Amino acid sequence: MSKTIRYSLLLMLSIFMASALFAQRPSNENVKAASGYGGAIYGKVKEKGNKTPMQYTNVVLYRLPDSTMVNGNITAKDGSFKFTGLKYGRYYLKVHFLG
Repeated sequence: MSKTIRYSLLLMLSIFMASALFAQRPSNENVKAASGYGGAIYGKVKEKGNKTPMQYTNVVLYRLPDSTMVNGNITAKDGSFKFTGLKYGRYYLKVHFLG
C-alpha cells in the first residue's frame, strides 16, 4: 500500500471518528434528565385557622430515607416557597415559624 493511500485512509478514519463523537454529545437538558436532576417542589404556607399566608417562615427540605438536609428556604410575602434542581426521589418538609 502506498503512503498516499495510507494517509488518505487515516484522514477519513479520523474525520469519521470525530463526527461520531460530536453526534453523541447531549444538550444541557438531556444531561439534567439523564442524571436525575431537574425536579422541583413548591407550595404555600398558610395559617391553619384563617388561611392567611405566612411570610418569612422557614421551610427545610430533607431527603428520605436518611433524613439528610437538602436545602432550606424562607417563604415570600404570599407564603410561597420553591426548591428547584432536585434529584428525583422522596423528600419531606419541616416548616418552622417563630413568633
